Parts: sequence; structure tokens; C-alpha cells
Amino acid sequence: MRTFALMAVLMCTATVCLAATVPVSETNAKLWLRHVIPLPQEVSLERAVTVAPEDVVVAAVEGSSDVVMRGTRLLMGAIVGEDGEPAQIGSFEIRLGVAGEGTPEARRLSNLPNPDQAYSIAPDGEDGLLLTGLTERGVYYAALTLRDLIAARARADRLTIPLVTVTDWPDMAERGEWGGSCAADVEWLAAHKMNLIETHVDLGVDDQGKGTAAISPELVDLGRMNALKVVPIITHLEQVERTGMFDALPQTQGQGDAEKWAKIGHVRPACWSQPDTVRVLGDWMVELAEQEHVTDICAWLSENAVKCECDVCADQNQFALETAAILAGYERAKQVKPEIGLRILLTQGSYASNDVVLGLVPPGVGVTYYHGGKTYDSTRDPMIYPLLEDYSRGGNWLGCYPQLTAAWRIVCPWSGPQFIRYRMNEFVDKGLDCLCGYATPHNKLYEFNVIAAAEWSWNARGRDEHEFAAAWATRRGISDPESAADWAVMLGPVGWDVYGSRVPYSAFFGRAASVIKGRRALQPGADMLRYFETPEKLDEDLAICEAALAIAQELDEPVMIAETQVIGGYVTMLKMLYDMGLIVSDPEPPSEPERAQLGEQMHTLAQACLDVVDGLNAWEEAAGKGVGGSRLRDTIAVTEQTARDVGKALKPFGVQDPGAAFGKIVAGEWVSDDFEEELRIVKTWEVTEAVSGADTYQARFNYRSGWHGLYSYRVALASATAENPEDLTELAADEHPGTAAVRNNGNVYTLGLDEYDPKLRYFIVCDIRGTRSSDKPMNRRGCNGDCSFGRVRVPGELLPTMPLLPVAASEAARYQGPNFEGDGVRVGVVQGGYGSEALLRHLQAADGVQVQPLYHLVPDFISRCDVIVLPQARFAEGFPAAAAGTLEQFVAEGGGLMATHDAVGFRGLPVICAEVCAGGADKVRDKSWRVAEQHPVTAGLPDGELAMGYYDFIGLTPGSAGMTVATGVPGGQPAVVCGEVGEGRYVACGAGTWRVGWRSVSGAAMPRRHRPRSMRRRC
Repeated sequence: MRTFALMAVLMCTATVCLAATVPVSETNAKLWLRHVIPLPQEVSLERAVTVAPEDVVVAAVEGSSDVVMRGTRLLMGAIVGEDGEPAQIGSFEIRLGVAGEGTPEARRLSNLPNPDQAYSIAPDGEDGLLLTGLTERGVYYAALTLRDLIAARARADRLTIPLVTVTDWPDMAERGEWGGSCAADVEWLAAHKMNLIETHVDLGVDDQGKGTAAISPELVDLGRMNALKVVPIITHLEQVERTGMFDALPQTQGQGDAEKWAKIGHVRPACWSQPDTVRVLGDWMVELAEQEHVTDICAWLSENAVKCECDVCADQNQFALETAAILAGYERAKQVKPEIGLRILLTQGSYASNDVVLGLVPPGVGVTYYHGGKTYDSTRDPMIYPLLEDYSRGGNWLGCYPQLTAAWRIVCPWSGPQFIRYRMNEFVDKGLDCLCGYATPHNKLYEFNVIAAAEWSWNARGRDEHEFAAAWATRRGISDPESAADWAVMLGPVGWDVYGSRVPYSAFFGRAASVIKGRRALQPGADMLRYFETPEKLDEDLAICEAALAIAQELDEPVMIAETQVIGGYVTMLKMLYDMGLIVSDPEPPSEPERAQLGEQMHTLAQACLDVVDGLNAWEEAAGKGVGGSRLRDTIAVTEQTARDVGKALKPFGVQDPGAAFGKIVAGEWVSDDFEEELRIVKTWEVTEAVSGADTYQARFNYRSGWHGLYSYRVALASATAENPEDLTELAADEHPGTAAVRNNGNVYTLGLDEYDPKLRYFIVCDIRGTRSSDKPMNRRGCNGDCSFGRVRVPGELLPTMPLLPVAASEAARYQGPNFEGDGVRVGVVQGGYGSEALLRHLQAADGVQVQPLYHLVPDFISRCDVIVLPQARFAEGFPAAAAGTLEQFVAEGGGLMATHDAVGFRGLPVICAEVCAGGADKVRDKSWRVAEQHPVTAGLPDGELAMGYYDFIGLTPGSAGMTVATGVPGGQPAVVCGEVGEGRYVACGAGTWRVGWRSVSGAAMPRRHRPRSMRRRC
């Protein structure tokens, strides 16, 4: 490629020089540079030239690559517009090209970090600029930087071109995303100097048993033209069944317990000791390597620890087998394309074996760290743990898959400069080579955080949070960037407090409401209040939200207003949950003033819930209608459900939920099998529960899973008498085409009810069309979802104040403690844990025992019991701090205690009676268990293996006085330990209580008649 020295001499006599050089102040330079994201590493801007657009020539070195020419055209667009004709002769020339080998510029750039992307921009006197890179990518990035600077001050008749000096390079070699909308956002990502997307491809196995893999060549080439690498993904290896491999090659299917596999990810693993399995994986890698411009392949290890249990695989590490198979396939791919690269994705499944995997990975093969609970994380905890930190510092290639959002499962707004800067600085400081962020479901919802990741993965020590936010606001065209930056810097940490405490995911997926239902109190600084260390912190964050909302409203920015409303609403809900917990957890019944407080708190929580829902809908509307997809609908649903469940939990106190009238129900579901015979069908679902008066109602179709979405055409609201529910009378209808899928369109149907009769039953009749799955490839099946239904609320509508009702008799009884009458062992079952209610019902059906619920672990109530059953608490922080000592004293004085699963002393729950069981050691996924010692606990149980009722148990550490009476199979770890403490007995059962069908049963599946005997007080 020719160097600048070979470029033609500009013919200065062909035009009159109209350029005028002006100084640029430090303040003006700072404002000007806000138009460039990311900020260059080294930049000086002291002078500028004003010139007419037609006097600017943009020229690339003759013979430049198509990538350089693409950058050149982008730069020209800032000067003459997308449709304008570039000047051929002019008074100001911008020249672009790759630095010649051995030139001073080449030597200088080659000494920078990541030199293949380094570039420089330098004035060429007063009438030109030279843009130089060590490679075509560097030149492309130089063009982007100058384009943004010129576009910032461009007018139709005049350009102000900075005579800027730039030396720039990225701190991290690869910066990009996987999933979400990244494949549709290649040019947008590249405009911010992101240079990577990783994307799923079509994997299959043909009739001859050969693996097939296809990636869009157009996508790969679009990426290449924008200096962005498109890396194909070979999906999680336990999911290869979906490719049709087992149908074409039955011998590749793993052997083992299908029932156990169904409990761990609903997959059937492949046998990675089978040569054909390894060969098909290699076929996929070879086909991808043969694709023009594919430079790397990413192979994902299994996401679940589920493996083949054939004679060869059984004694080998699952992830060692998978890694070996990947490396074997890679060797085949290198025969097709020697320069092809490989990266292996670690997972939560491989986490315990990551050291084994790293030991197998040879030099030159990259490793990317992913873990569903540790990299999809918004806490303030470091992400790269010591094993990987040492691996990176050892000169090995390491990437990471972090979420750039509030959570992977829910979709909530968050512009978090502090969060993103912290995470990117950690990656740079620990020597990572690759950021592959996750922003689901669409970048339009998380523009701020994605651009922030581009900023600080390129230049980790450049702008601070305020200055970046001001740059973002400047590029967005916000009228007052300083105020917008104030807003982001104020609200960002509050969002971090909320989302870092896992609100709403996973706290609002049943746990928040269970606090009130279980009559517990939230503990500041723990669990869903992790970053609310004191009650006052909740009030402080609410005050910040109020101030931030005032800024957003003054700027009249809908996205900012909606985000503030959502985050403030969640903080309000947390504050109400905390305040409610203080009242309901008191062993004394609430006074009338306290009941009134509960009513006010319920009203505030219900209103905050609606504010969150309004904010989420407004946020999506402002960002791009429909971009929230099914996960946004899920977020709304779980938020609403939390408020409704709290209302139900407070109902026994006489508190009414003012938001209940607007609650949504799941009217019905559709599944793949519905469409096997006919594609277009009519579904009729009853909605009487959600119809409470003459009003406007909405039915919403929600895609849940599968390759295919749903088409909808018409929904009608109908009524029928209780005696003849099949004789429907249509009352209202909404007819229009709709789609419920990852992207929704017209999936909501509005129905007006003019007259309401409480004696009638109400139904919706839905005309829908799905997709037949049986004739589709294994990896393209499934059409599943549901239809929600409820009253329509006008956004901003305030809820009514509801009067208090009398306290329910059952609630009054809670505060009197268990009331035993008659003969038999007196058993108290602690409520508020996993399986508490089902265990209560189960034991109440047993002979020879009196069984009562136990809500408050106070000495008076405990002392009335002979035996206490302590199921695992739903969250460790909700377990009363003093309860462990009270229970130990109960046992020492002659009581019997049985704890299940984590309640044995694991994952934050206290160890009780350590002389019998010193706590849990680890989660164990043995498929069965067996009696280890004869004991009253095990009397009558058969020898041999017994089935587990749940997919794991807690392996126990016996104390000095503990006897192991049951162990897991095949691992042999203690599953049940018992022993005497003082005058009483303690049984630690590592197995859990879990839902099986409609009820919860012991994970150890002990016959009912043995439980009371095992827990009977010593006489």
C-alpha cells in the first residue's frame, strides 16, 4: 500500500483559499470534544480552521482497502452530507492512509497498546490534516473521530475544522456485545468504536450425520467493513439435542437418568466420549472456518452440570470432556484456515471446574468468563475472581460476558455511569482482552450504559462520570447537557442501590411478598436492602429521586422522566416493605394506629407499583415502541404481582389493597401442541375473577418461549350464566392483526364493558394462529405463551383510600401462639419457609400428632411444642437473629427439632446445635440416597437406593455428637445427621421441601409415619 509520500501534490492554484484560522480556548475545546465518544487517549485542540465545504478535499492513499474507503466515505458525509459530492480540488485537504512500514509514524504507533487499532491525527500546516493508522482499522477509527468533530460544528455553508492533534488507542482489544439487538446494531456499535459482536448461528446435522453450520455472510461482511468482528457462537454443549444430532445419530445421546436431567435445565446431554459427537462439533467448526472473513469461533461449555453417565464418561470431569472435544474440533478448523481463532466460554456449570478447563486450554486459545449469577450481576462486588485474575496476568487471553443492564431477567431503565465505569476499570486493571456485554432485549433501551461501556473500555482513565454523561447528553441533543449530567450522576447510584440489591429480580419473584406473608422484617444492609444499610438510606435515595425528577421534567426528556419514576417507585416499594415488616413481625398484635399505618403503607406501595408500571411503559414508548418485548411485560407482571401478593398477605389485618381492581390475571395459555392439527384456532378462557364492574379491559398476548411467536386476529368479551357457561353472549370485540413474539406488535386488545352483572360469568374468546412444531427442525420448535387480562387504568390515575376492615380471626390467633388440645406429640411447623404450608397440611394428616403453625420464634410459643419443624427460610436475612439461641435452648431442655435444606446452617442461615451438625458443606446433586445407619429416624425404610424428591441436597458436616443416618448416592456425603443435645434431639435433614405437583414433600421422601417418631421428645 502506498504511503503518504506517494500522494499527488495538491494543486493550490485551482481555487482561492478561503480558510481562516481561529484559536480554540480550553473551555471551548472541552465542549467540542464532548461530541467524540470514546474520548481519545491523547488529544490537543488549540486551533481551528473555518472553510467552505466545497473547499475541503478528503483523499485516501491510492490502493487503500475497502475498510479505509468506508471510513473515508463516513468522513465525507460529515462534510458534504450523505448525498453530497466530495470536492476534487480545494484549499483544505484531509488525507488518510496506513503508515508505511518502517516510517517514524509506524514505529510510534507500534509501541502503543493494541497497536492494530491505534491511530493519529495531526495538522499538516494550516490547511490540512493527516489521519494515520498502523492498520486499516486504525485509519477507520481516525476517520470516525474527525467525522464527529467536524459534524459537531458543521453548517451548510461553512465548516469549522479542528486542527487537532490526536494519538489514540484502546485499553481493551475487543469491545462489544452478544445477544440482544447487537446483530441489528453493527453500524451503531461501530460508530462508538465497538469492534465485536458474538452471535448464534444455525447448527444442524444432515441426513448423513454431518454437522452443518451457517452464518449470514452479509452480517460478517457488514461487520468487517466497519472494523467490527462478527464471531459465530456454538451454543451451550448440553443443548446440542436441539440441532437434531440425536435424531440423526442416536449413539451420540448421553446415557443416564432422564428424570434427573429434567430437573437440571430440561436437557438431555450428549456423550462427549462418543467419536461421532466430537466429529459433528468439528464439522460445525470447519464449516464456520470456511466462511469468508470469519476470523474466530466461540464455543460455549454446558450451562448446567449435567453429563452422560456411560462407562467412559461417568468417572471423567464433564467440562474436561467438553473442552477436549472443542479443542479437537479446533484442530480440524485450523487445517481449513490456519489463522482461525478460538475462544471457549466458561459457564456457571463449569464454575467449580474452571481450574480444570484453564489447565487444558493451550496458548493461543482464548477464554471468556460467563456465569449466570456472577457476570450477570449488578452488585458492587468485583467480577473477575482470583483464579481468572491470575490467568489474565499470566499473559493469557481473557474476556468477560457482563450484563450492562439492571438484570438479565427483567428489563428496567438505568443510566448508571458509576456502575459501568467501575466495571470497565476493573476489566482494564485486571488485564482483560475482551468485553462482550449483554444488553437484553434491545440497545435502544440501554443506550446510555452501552455507550458508557464503549467509552471506558476504550479509555478507562479518561472522562469522569459527570463529563461522560455530559458528552452523552451533547450527542443526544439534550438542551442542557450539564443538567442532564447532574441527573445521571445523581440517579445512577440510586439505581445501583436498587438493582445491586436484586430488585426487582430476583427479590420480587415471590420473595418480597413472602416477607410480609411470613410475618418477617427486612434487615437493612442485607438481601433486598443490601445497599440500604440504614432505614435513613431509603429516605435519602427517595429525596435524590425527587430532585432528579425535577431536573428530568425541566429538561422535558421522556426517557429520563420515566427512568426516574421507575427507580423512585422501586425505592418507595422497598421502604413500604421495610415499614410493614416492622409491624407484622412484632409478636404482639398491631394496635389500631398500627393497622391504620399498614393501610397507609399498602396504599403507598400500590400507588408506587402503578407508578413503576406507568414509568416502564413510558420508557419503552420513548425508547422505541415494542423494543421491551416479553421481558418488559414480565417485569411489569412481577411488579404488579408483588403488590397484589402483599395486599393478600395484609388482608387478615383488615387492610384492603386499593390496586387489586387493576390486577391482571393469566386468563389462559397456549402451547405448541395446540397447533398440531389446526394452525388457526379459537381459545375461550374465563376471566370472571378480573371483571369487577362496567369499565374498559385489556387482553394481552404474551410470548413466553419457543422459536415461534403467536399471531392474533380478534378477541371478544362474552358472558354466560353460571348454569350454562357454554352459552356465550358477545358483549364487546376488538379485531385487528397482532403478533406476540420477542418483538410485540398489536398484541393488546381493548374491550369495553357497558353493563356489569355480578351474577354472570365472563369469558374472552380469542382467534389466534400458531406454528406446528412437529415438522420443524429440533432447533426451531416451540410456540408457547399466555394471555393476561385486567382493567385498564389511565396512567397517573390515583388510587382510592380504602377503609380498614375487621381483623380476621385467623390473624388474631397467630398472636396467641400454637393452641394444642388433646393427646399426641405437639408439633409446631415454622411458617414462611420453603414448603412450610404444605408440610403443615401434610403433618396435620398424620396420626398421633397435633400440628399447629408457628409464626413467631419466641420462647413462650416455642415452649408449647414438643417438636419443631424448621423449613429453609426463603431468605437468610429474614431469619430472626435471636431465634437460633432460643431453638438451641428448646432442644437442650428436651425438645425435638428438625431443620431442612439450608436451615441446617448453610448460605447465611445459622448453625443450630453445632455438636450434632456443624452446618452445610455444599450443594450435592446426587440422584438418590440411602440409609447409612439404623436409627429411629430410618426405622422401616428399605435398604438400597431411594429417590430424591428434589434435585439437590445440602451435604452436611457432622458434629462430635452427630450420627450420619442417610447419605447421598453415589457421592456418599451425609444427607441426614441426628443426635442428642442435653435432654432433646436434633435432626439436620439436608434434603429440602419442594413443590411436587400440588404439594411440597420432603426431599428425602421419608414415609410420613417416621417423621414424628424421629422428632419425638426424649421422655
